[in-house]
Amino acid sequence: MKGSLGQAGRFHAVRPALDRQALREYFNTRIRWPAGTSVSAVAIRRFWPGSRDRVDVEYDLKLRTSAQPDGTTVTLYARHPALNGEAGAERTAAELSEHGLAGLSFIDPRLDVTFHSFDRDPSLPQIGRCLDPSFMTARLAALQRRGTDAALALPDEAVDCRPMAYRRGKRIVIRYRNASLGSSARGLVGKSYADDRGAALAEVHRRLGDHLAWTTSGLVRLPAAVGYDPELRMVLANWAGSSTPVPPRCSPESWARCAAATLVALQSARLPDLPRHDERRHWEVLERWHAAIADLCPDLYSRAQSLVQLLAAAWDALSPRPPVVVHGDFYESQLIVKRRTTTIVDLDTLAWGDECLDLGNYLAHQWLWCLEKGLPPESYASIVRAMLEAYESQAFSIDETALACYWAGSLFRVGAIHAFRDRTARYTVPLWRLIEPVLGQGPEALDLPAVRRMLLEPDSHDMSLAAASGGRRDASS
Repeated sequence: MKGSLGQAGRFHAVRPALDRQALREYFNTRIRWPAGTSVSAVAIRRFWPGSRDRVDVEYDLKLRTSAQPDGTTVTLYARHPALNGEAGAERTAAELSEHGLAGLSFIDPRLDVTFHSFDRDPSLPQIGRCLDPSFMTARLAALQRRGTDAALALPDEAVDCRPMAYRRGKRIVIRYRNASLGSSARGLVGKSYADDRGAALAEVHRRLGDHLAWTTSGLVRLPAAVGYDPELRMVLANWAGSSTPVPPRCSPESWARCAAATLVALQSARLPDLPRHDERRHWEVLERWHAAIADLCPDLYSRAQSLVQLLAAAWDALSPRPPVVVHGDFYESQLIVKRRTTTIVDLDTLAWGDECLDLGNYLAHQWLWCLEKGLPPESYASIVRAMLEAYESQAFSIDETALACYWAGSLFRVGAIHAFRDRTARYTVPLWRLIEPVLGQGPEALDLPAVRRMLLEPDSHDMSLAAASGGRRDASS
Protein backbone atom coordinates (compact mmCIF):
# COMPACT_ATOMS: atom_id res chain seq x y z
CA MET A 1 0.00 0.00 0.00
CA LYS A 2 1.38 3.43 -0.94
CA GLY A 3 0.11 4.99 2.24
CA SER A 4 1.88 2.67 4.69
CA LEU A 5 4.00 4.59 7.18
CA GLY A 6 6.81 2.11 7.65
CA GLN A 7 8.63 0.79 10.67
CA ALA A 8 9.36 3.00 13.67
CA GLY A 9 12.80 2.87 15.27
CA ARG A 10 14.70 2.30 12.04
CA PHE A 11 17.14 5.14 12.68
CA HIS A 12 17.38 5.24 16.48
CA ALA A 13 20.89 3.79 16.42
CA VAL A 14 22.28 6.81 14.55
CA ARG A 15 21.29 9.25 17.31
CA PRO A 16 24.77 9.34 18.98
CA ALA A 17 26.31 10.26 15.62
CA LEU A 18 24.26 13.48 15.70
CA ASP A 19 25.36 14.65 19.17
CA ARG A 20 27.42 17.67 18.22
CA GLN A 21 29.05 18.41 21.57
CA ALA A 22 30.08 14.80 22.10
CA LEU A 23 31.39 14.63 18.54
CA ARG A 24 33.46 17.77 19.00
CA GLU A 25 35.20 16.22 21.98
CA TYR A 26 35.53 12.90 20.16
CA PHE A 27 37.07 14.42 17.01
CA ASN A 28 39.56 16.39 19.09
CA THR A 29 40.80 13.23 20.82
CA ARG A 30 40.39 10.63 18.04
CA ILE A 31 41.93 12.65 15.19
CA ARG A 32 45.55 13.79 15.23
CA TRP A 33 45.33 17.39 14.07
CA PRO A 34 48.26 19.54 12.92
CA ALA A 35 49.94 21.45 15.74
CA GLY A 36 47.84 24.35 16.98
CA THR A 37 44.62 23.03 15.40
CA SER A 38 41.45 21.90 17.18
CA VAL A 39 37.72 21.51 16.50
CA SER A 40 35.75 24.36 18.04
CA ALA A 41 32.28 23.38 16.74
CA VAL A 42 30.48 20.63 14.83
CA ALA A 43 27.44 21.20 12.61
CA ILE A 44 25.37 18.83 10.49
CA ARG A 45 25.83 19.81 6.85
CA ARG A 46 23.82 17.02 5.24
CA PHE A 47 22.00 13.90 6.40
CA TRP A 48 20.71 11.18 4.08
CA PRO A 49 18.66 8.17 5.24
CA GLY A 50 19.32 5.46 2.68
CA SER A 51 17.93 2.08 1.79
CA ARG A 52 18.50 -0.85 4.16
CA ASP A 53 18.51 1.68 7.04
CA ARG A 54 21.90 3.08 6.11
CA VAL A 55 22.63 6.72 6.86
CA ASP A 56 25.17 9.12 5.36
CA VAL A 57 26.14 12.22 7.34
CA GLU A 58 28.30 15.20 6.37
CA TYR A 59 29.77 17.22 9.22
CA ASP A 60 31.08 20.77 9.01
CA LEU A 61 33.97 21.03 11.46
CA LYS A 62 34.94 24.54 12.46
CA LEU A 63 38.66 24.49 13.13
CA ARG A 64 40.58 26.93 15.26
CA THR A 65 44.17 27.15 14.06
CA SER A 66 47.18 29.20 15.04
CA ALA A 67 47.24 30.68 11.53
CA GLN A 68 43.47 31.39 11.46
CA PRO A 69 42.21 32.29 14.95
CA ASP A 70 38.76 33.09 13.53
CA GLY A 71 38.52 29.55 12.25
CA THR A 72 38.12 27.70 8.98
CA THR A 73 35.51 25.07 8.11
CA VAL A 74 36.22 21.62 6.68
CA THR A 75 33.95 18.66 5.94
CA LEU A 76 34.10 15.12 7.32
CA TYR A 77 31.92 12.27 6.04
CA ALA A 78 30.34 9.31 7.82
CA ARG A 79 28.39 6.14 7.03
CA HIS A 80 26.23 4.23 9.53
CA PRO A 81 26.33 1.30 10.02
CA ALA A 82 30.02 0.70 9.43
CA LEU A 83 31.10 -2.25 7.32
CA ASN A 84 34.06 -4.34 8.43
CA GLY A 85 37.09 -3.38 6.39
CA GLU A 86 35.25 -0.53 4.68
CA ALA A 87 37.69 2.16 5.74
CA GLY A 88 40.78 0.13 4.83
CA ALA A 89 43.92 0.91 6.83
CA GLU A 90 43.11 3.23 9.71
CA ARG A 91 44.31 6.78 9.18
CA THR A 92 43.75 9.33 11.93
CA ALA A 93 46.36 11.98 11.04
CA ALA A 94 44.45 14.89 9.50
CA GLU A 95 45.84 16.78 6.52
CA LEU A 96 44.58 20.24 5.57
CA SER A 97 45.03 20.42 1.81
CA GLU A 98 43.96 22.98 -0.78
CA HIS A 99 40.85 20.84 -1.28
CA GLY A 100 39.95 20.73 2.43
CA LEU A 101 40.26 17.97 5.01
CA ALA A 102 42.18 14.94 3.71
CA GLY A 103 43.92 11.75 4.77
CA LEU A 104 41.33 10.40 7.26
CA SER A 105 39.61 7.01 7.43
CA PHE A 106 38.67 5.13 10.58
CA ILE A 107 35.83 3.16 12.15
CA ASP A 108 34.30 3.80 15.55
CA PRO A 109 32.82 0.47 16.74
CA ARG A 110 30.88 2.14 19.56
CA LEU A 111 29.02 4.44 17.17
CA ASP A 112 29.11 1.79 14.40
CA VAL A 113 30.22 4.52 11.99
CA THR A 114 32.89 4.79 9.31
CA PHE A 115 34.42 8.28 9.24
CA HIS A 116 36.52 9.51 6.33
CA SER A 117 37.62 12.58 4.40
CA PHE A 118 36.44 12.81 0.81
CA ASP A 119 39.76 11.61 -0.61
CA ARG A 120 39.55 8.36 1.41
CA ASP A 121 36.11 7.25 0.23
CA PRO A 122 36.38 3.44 0.06
CA SER A 123 33.88 3.34 -2.81
CA LEU A 124 35.89 5.82 -4.90
CA PRO A 125 39.54 4.73 -4.71
CA GLN A 126 40.26 6.57 -7.97
CA ILE A 127 39.79 10.02 -6.39
CA GLY A 128 43.51 10.44 -5.75
CA ARG A 129 44.34 9.98 -9.43
CA CYS A 130 41.44 12.19 -10.53
CA LEU A 131 42.89 15.03 -8.44
CA ASP A 132 46.55 14.45 -9.36
CA PRO A 133 47.50 17.34 -11.71
CA SER A 134 50.39 15.47 -13.35
CA PHE A 135 48.38 12.30 -13.91
CA MET A 136 45.34 14.15 -15.27
CA THR A 137 47.41 16.41 -17.53
CA ALA A 138 48.78 13.34 -19.32
CA ARG A 139 45.38 11.67 -19.28
CA LEU A 140 43.52 14.61 -20.78
CA ALA A 141 46.29 15.33 -23.29
CA ALA A 142 45.91 11.76 -24.58
CA LEU A 143 42.17 12.35 -24.81
CA GLN A 144 42.70 15.43 -26.96
CA ARG A 145 45.17 13.62 -29.21
CA ARG A 146 42.42 11.13 -30.01
CA GLY A 147 40.56 13.97 -31.72
CA THR A 148 37.88 14.74 -29.14
CA ASP A 149 36.22 18.14 -28.97
CA ALA A 150 37.79 19.00 -25.62
CA ALA A 151 38.10 22.72 -24.96
CA LEU A 152 41.01 22.41 -22.54
CA ALA A 153 43.85 24.14 -24.42
CA LEU A 154 46.42 22.24 -22.38
CA PRO A 155 49.77 23.89 -21.64
CA ASP A 156 52.97 22.09 -20.74
CA GLU A 157 52.33 22.63 -17.04
CA ALA A 158 49.81 20.63 -15.01
CA VAL A 159 46.10 21.38 -15.22
CA ASP A 160 44.19 22.82 -12.29
CA CYS A 161 41.97 20.16 -10.65
CA ARG A 162 39.13 21.60 -8.59
CA PRO A 163 36.51 19.43 -6.83
CA MET A 164 33.05 20.90 -7.48
CA ALA A 165 30.69 18.40 -5.83
CA TYR A 166 30.95 15.13 -3.94
CA ARG A 167 28.43 12.55 -2.75
CA ARG A 168 29.76 9.95 -0.33
CA GLY A 169 29.95 6.48 -1.82
CA LYS A 170 28.55 7.61 -5.18
CA ARG A 171 30.48 10.19 -7.21
CA ILE A 172 32.77 13.19 -7.35
CA VAL A 173 32.63 16.08 -9.85
CA ILE A 174 35.90 17.80 -10.76
CA ARG A 175 36.61 20.77 -13.00
CA TYR A 176 39.80 20.67 -15.07
CA ARG A 177 41.17 23.84 -16.62
CA ASN A 178 44.32 25.52 -17.83
CA ALA A 179 45.44 27.37 -14.71
CA SER A 180 47.58 29.82 -16.69
CA LEU A 181 44.49 31.10 -18.53
CA GLY A 182 42.75 32.15 -15.31
CA SER A 183 39.21 31.53 -14.12
CA SER A 184 37.73 32.37 -17.53
CA ALA A 185 39.21 29.22 -19.10
CA ARG A 186 36.42 26.81 -20.05
CA GLY A 187 38.11 23.48 -19.53
CA LEU A 188 36.35 20.22 -18.80
CA VAL A 189 34.18 18.76 -16.09
CA GLY A 190 34.62 15.14 -15.09
CA LYS A 191 32.17 13.08 -13.06
CA SER A 192 33.71 9.92 -11.59
CA TYR A 193 31.45 7.18 -10.19
CA ALA A 194 31.71 4.35 -7.68
CA ASP A 195 30.37 1.91 -10.29
CA ASP A 196 30.14 1.58 -14.07
CA ARG A 197 26.98 3.64 -14.53
CA GLY A 198 29.03 6.37 -16.21
CA ALA A 199 29.41 4.28 -19.36
CA ALA A 200 25.64 4.04 -19.83
CA LEU A 201 25.22 7.68 -18.82
CA ALA A 202 27.70 8.80 -21.48
CA GLU A 203 25.60 7.06 -24.14
CA VAL A 204 22.36 8.54 -22.78
CA HIS A 205 24.06 11.94 -22.72
CA ARG A 206 24.95 11.60 -26.40
CA ARG A 207 21.48 10.49 -27.49
CA LEU A 208 19.64 13.06 -25.42
CA GLY A 209 21.98 15.81 -26.61
CA ASP A 210 21.24 14.90 -30.23
CA HIS A 211 17.50 14.89 -29.52
CA LEU A 212 17.56 18.33 -27.89
CA ALA A 213 19.70 19.79 -30.68
CA TRP A 214 17.19 18.52 -33.26
CA THR A 215 13.95 19.43 -31.48
CA THR A 216 14.94 22.80 -29.99
CA SER A 217 17.52 23.98 -32.56
CA GLY A 218 20.05 24.21 -29.75
CA LEU A 219 17.95 26.40 -27.44
CA VAL A 220 17.92 23.61 -24.83
CA ARG A 221 21.15 21.66 -24.61
CA LEU A 222 23.48 19.52 -22.54
CA PRO A 223 27.16 20.21 -21.82
CA ALA A 224 29.05 18.99 -24.91
CA ALA A 225 30.12 15.39 -24.30
CA VAL A 226 33.82 14.53 -24.59
CA GLY A 227 33.99 10.86 -23.68
CA TYR A 228 34.19 8.19 -21.00
CA ASP A 229 37.32 7.00 -19.19
CA PRO A 230 36.65 3.41 -18.01
CA GLU A 231 39.70 3.23 -15.75
CA LEU A 232 38.61 6.32 -13.80
CA ARG A 233 34.91 5.54 -14.32
CA MET A 234 34.62 9.15 -15.42
CA VAL A 235 32.26 10.90 -17.83
CA LEU A 236 33.89 13.99 -19.35
CA ALA A 237 32.15 16.99 -20.88
CA ASN A 238 33.06 20.54 -21.79
CA TRP A 239 32.56 22.97 -18.92
CA ALA A 240 29.27 24.80 -19.49
CA GLY A 241 29.54 27.35 -16.69
CA SER A 242 28.21 27.59 -13.17
CA SER A 243 24.54 27.00 -12.43
CA THR A 244 23.85 30.22 -10.53
CA PRO A 245 20.16 30.16 -9.57
CA VAL A 246 18.23 33.18 -10.85
CA PRO A 247 20.92 35.83 -11.44
CA PRO A 248 19.99 39.49 -10.87
CA ARG A 249 19.46 40.17 -14.58
CA CYS A 250 16.96 37.31 -14.91
CA SER A 251 13.65 37.46 -13.06
CA PRO A 252 12.50 34.28 -11.29
CA GLU A 253 9.45 34.27 -13.58
CA SER A 254 11.69 34.26 -16.67
CA TRP A 255 13.77 31.50 -15.11
CA ALA A 256 10.59 29.50 -14.48
CA ARG A 257 9.53 29.89 -18.11
CA CYS A 258 12.95 28.61 -19.22
CA ALA A 259 12.53 25.68 -16.84
CA ALA A 260 9.11 24.89 -18.33
CA ALA A 261 10.47 24.92 -21.89
CA THR A 262 13.32 22.67 -20.76
CA LEU A 263 10.92 20.15 -19.23
CA VAL A 264 8.77 20.04 -22.36
CA ALA A 265 11.85 19.33 -24.50
CA LEU A 266 13.16 16.72 -22.07
CA GLN A 267 9.83 14.92 -21.82
CA SER A 268 9.60 14.57 -25.60
CA ALA A 269 12.71 12.36 -25.69
CA ARG A 270 12.57 8.60 -26.22
CA LEU A 271 15.23 6.81 -24.18
CA PRO A 272 13.96 3.25 -23.66
CA ASP A 273 16.81 1.99 -21.45
CA LEU A 274 16.15 4.34 -18.54
CA PRO A 275 14.95 3.00 -15.15
CA ARG A 276 11.39 3.58 -13.95
CA HIS A 277 10.64 6.12 -11.20
CA ASP A 278 7.05 5.23 -10.40
CA GLU A 279 4.69 6.32 -7.63
CA ARG A 280 5.81 3.53 -5.31
CA ARG A 281 9.46 4.52 -5.52
CA HIS A 282 8.57 8.15 -4.86
CA TRP A 283 6.51 7.15 -1.83
CA GLU A 284 9.31 4.95 -0.46
CA VAL A 285 11.59 8.01 -0.37
CA LEU A 286 8.95 10.02 1.51
CA GLU A 287 8.41 7.17 3.96
CA ARG A 288 12.15 6.94 4.64
CA TRP A 289 12.34 10.65 5.51
CA HIS A 290 9.23 10.31 7.68
CA ALA A 291 10.88 7.45 9.60
CA ALA A 292 14.03 9.54 10.13
CA ILE A 293 11.96 12.47 11.44
CA ALA A 294 10.01 10.14 13.75
CA ASP A 295 13.19 8.66 15.27
CA LEU A 296 15.45 11.70 15.39
CA CYS A 297 13.30 14.86 15.49
CA PRO A 298 10.62 14.31 18.15
CA ASP A 299 9.71 18.01 18.14
CA LEU A 300 8.56 17.59 14.52
CA TYR A 301 6.99 14.15 14.79
CA SER A 302 3.32 15.05 15.32
CA ARG A 303 3.39 17.56 12.48
CA ALA A 304 5.14 15.11 10.16
CA GLN A 305 2.73 12.32 11.09
CA SER A 306 -0.37 14.34 10.23
CA LEU A 307 1.15 15.53 6.94
CA VAL A 308 2.17 12.04 5.87
CA GLN A 309 -1.36 10.81 6.54
CA LEU A 310 -2.71 13.56 4.27
CA LEU A 311 -0.15 12.65 1.62
CA ALA A 312 -0.97 8.96 1.92
CA ALA A 313 -4.67 9.57 1.26
CA ALA A 314 -3.85 11.71 -1.77
CA TRP A 315 -1.27 9.21 -3.02
CA ASP A 316 -3.70 6.29 -2.89
CA ALA A 317 -6.08 8.25 -5.12
CA LEU A 318 -3.48 8.61 -7.88
CA SER A 319 -4.01 6.67 -11.09
CA PRO A 320 -0.99 5.49 -13.11
CA ARG A 321 -0.37 7.52 -16.25
CA PRO A 322 1.85 7.00 -19.30
CA PRO A 323 5.42 7.82 -18.25
CA VAL A 324 7.71 10.38 -19.85
CA VAL A 325 11.44 11.04 -19.51
CA VAL A 326 12.01 12.91 -16.24
CA HIS A 327 15.13 14.53 -14.84
CA GLY A 328 14.42 13.16 -11.36
CA ASP A 329 16.06 16.03 -9.44
CA PHE A 330 14.85 19.06 -11.38
CA TYR A 331 15.20 22.45 -9.71
CA GLU A 332 16.75 25.84 -10.44
CA SER A 333 20.37 24.84 -9.78
CA GLN A 334 20.23 22.18 -12.50
CA LEU A 335 19.88 24.87 -15.18
CA ILE A 336 22.45 27.21 -16.69
CA VAL A 337 20.37 29.94 -18.30
CA LYS A 338 22.02 32.31 -20.76
CA ARG A 339 20.60 34.88 -23.13
CA ARG A 340 19.57 32.40 -25.83
CA THR A 341 20.18 28.93 -24.41
CA THR A 342 19.36 26.78 -21.40
CA THR A 343 21.75 23.98 -20.43
CA ILE A 344 20.59 21.04 -18.28
CA VAL A 345 23.15 19.50 -15.91
CA ASP A 346 23.33 16.48 -13.60
CA LEU A 347 21.63 13.67 -15.53
CA ASP A 348 22.31 10.95 -12.93
CA THR A 349 18.64 10.60 -12.01
CA LEU A 350 17.14 10.46 -15.52
CA ALA A 351 14.26 7.99 -15.56
CA TRP A 352 10.79 7.26 -16.86
CA GLY A 353 8.18 8.77 -14.56
CA ASP A 354 5.15 10.99 -14.19
CA GLU A 355 5.48 14.39 -15.90
CA CYS A 356 4.42 16.07 -12.64
CA LEU A 357 7.40 14.65 -10.73
CA ASP A 358 9.77 17.31 -12.11
CA LEU A 359 7.12 20.04 -12.01
CA GLY A 360 6.37 19.38 -8.35
CA ASN A 361 10.03 19.22 -7.38
CA TYR A 362 10.80 22.51 -9.14
CA LEU A 363 7.88 24.30 -7.47
CA ALA A 364 8.82 22.99 -4.02
CA HIS A 365 12.41 24.17 -4.42
CA GLN A 366 11.21 27.57 -5.61
CA TRP A 367 9.33 28.06 -2.34
CA LEU A 368 12.56 27.21 -0.51
CA TRP A 369 14.37 29.72 -2.74
CA CYS A 370 11.79 32.40 -1.89
CA LEU A 371 12.21 31.68 1.84
CA GLU A 372 15.99 31.95 1.55
CA LYS A 373 15.69 35.26 -0.33
CA GLY A 374 13.03 36.65 2.01
CA LEU A 375 10.46 36.93 -0.80
CA PRO A 376 6.74 37.00 0.12
CA PRO A 377 4.08 34.44 -0.93
CA GLU A 378 2.94 36.87 -3.65
CA SER A 379 6.30 36.48 -5.39
CA TYR A 380 6.07 32.72 -5.13
CA ALA A 381 2.55 32.76 -6.59
CA SER A 382 3.89 34.72 -9.57
CA ILE A 383 6.66 32.16 -10.13
CA VAL A 384 4.21 29.24 -9.94
CA ARG A 385 1.84 30.93 -12.37
CA ALA A 386 4.65 31.65 -14.85
CA MET A 387 5.93 28.06 -14.68
CA LEU A 388 2.58 26.34 -15.13
CA GLU A 389 1.28 28.71 -17.83
CA ALA A 390 4.48 28.31 -19.84
CA TYR A 391 4.39 24.53 -19.47
CA GLU A 392 0.74 24.19 -20.49
CA SER A 393 1.21 26.52 -23.45
CA GLN A 394 3.82 24.12 -24.89
CA ALA A 395 2.50 20.74 -23.74
CA PHE A 396 -0.78 19.10 -22.79
CA SER A 397 -2.84 20.30 -19.84
CA ILE A 398 -1.54 19.33 -16.42
CA ASP A 399 -3.28 16.68 -14.33
CA GLU A 400 -4.16 18.74 -11.24
CA THR A 401 -4.38 15.73 -8.90
CA ALA A 402 -0.96 14.42 -9.90
CA LEU A 403 0.59 17.89 -9.70
CA ALA A 404 -0.77 18.42 -6.19
CA CYS A 405 0.58 15.04 -5.02
CA TYR A 406 4.09 15.47 -6.41
CA TRP A 407 4.28 19.13 -5.38
CA ALA A 408 3.13 18.39 -1.83
CA GLY A 409 5.34 15.29 -1.62
CA SER A 410 8.36 17.32 -2.70
CA LEU A 411 7.55 19.99 -0.10
CA PHE A 412 7.55 17.30 2.58
CA ARG A 413 10.81 15.74 1.38
CA VAL A 414 12.64 19.07 0.98
CA GLY A 415 11.40 20.19 4.40
CA ALA A 416 12.60 16.93 5.96
CA ILE A 417 16.00 17.24 4.28
CA HIS A 418 16.53 20.69 5.76
CA ALA A 419 15.29 19.67 9.21
CA PHE A 420 18.64 17.88 9.56
CA ARG A 421 20.79 20.78 8.34
CA ASP A 422 21.78 23.23 11.02
CA ARG A 423 22.06 26.23 8.71
CA THR A 424 18.67 25.82 7.03
CA ALA A 425 16.52 23.92 9.54
CA ARG A 426 14.40 27.03 10.08
CA TYR A 427 12.82 26.49 6.65
CA THR A 428 11.24 23.12 7.43
CA VAL A 429 7.98 24.33 8.97
CA PRO A 430 7.41 27.09 6.36
CA LEU A 431 7.88 24.47 3.64
CA TRP A 432 5.50 22.06 5.34
CA ARG A 433 2.84 24.73 5.89
CA LEU A 434 2.17 24.79 2.17
CA ILE A 435 1.40 21.05 1.89
CA GLU A 436 -2.22 21.05 3.02
CA PRO A 437 -3.25 24.08 0.88
CA VAL A 438 -1.58 22.53 -2.18
CA LEU A 439 -3.37 19.22 -1.65
CA GLY A 440 -6.68 21.03 -1.14
CA GLN A 441 -6.68 23.83 -3.70
CA GLY A 442 -3.60 23.34 -5.87
CA PRO A 443 -1.98 26.50 -7.30
CA GLU A 444 -5.11 28.55 -6.53
CA ALA A 445 -4.30 28.22 -2.81
CA LEU A 446 -1.54 30.81 -3.24
CA ASP A 447 -4.13 33.45 -4.18
CA LEU A 448 -6.06 33.03 -0.91
CA PRO A 449 -5.30 35.79 1.65
CA ALA A 450 -5.71 33.33 4.54
CA VAL A 451 -3.08 31.01 3.04
CA ARG A 452 -0.66 33.87 2.45
CA ARG A 453 -1.06 35.03 6.06
CA MET A 454 -0.55 31.48 7.33
CA LEU A 455 2.67 31.11 5.32
CA LEU A 456 4.10 34.19 7.04
CA GLU A 457 3.29 33.14 10.62
CA PRO A 458 6.27 32.70 12.97
CA ASP A 459 6.73 29.23 14.41
CA SER A 460 7.57 28.41 18.00
CA HIS A 461 9.20 25.05 17.26
CA ASP A 462 12.95 24.70 17.68
CA MET A 463 13.86 23.46 14.22
CA SER A 464 17.27 22.14 15.21
CA LEU A 465 18.32 18.59 15.88
CA ALA A 466 18.73 19.43 19.56
CA ALA A 467 16.45 16.56 20.49
CA ALA A 468 18.74 14.16 18.66
CA SER A 469 21.71 15.35 20.70
CA GLY A 470 20.12 15.13 24.12
CA GLY A 471 18.87 18.70 24.02
CA ARG A 472 22.39 20.07 23.57
CA ARG A 473 23.66 22.08 20.65
CA ASP A 474 26.83 24.05 20.08
CA ALA A 475 25.97 27.73 20.23
CA SER A 476 28.65 28.42 17.64
CA SER A 477 27.22 26.00 15.08
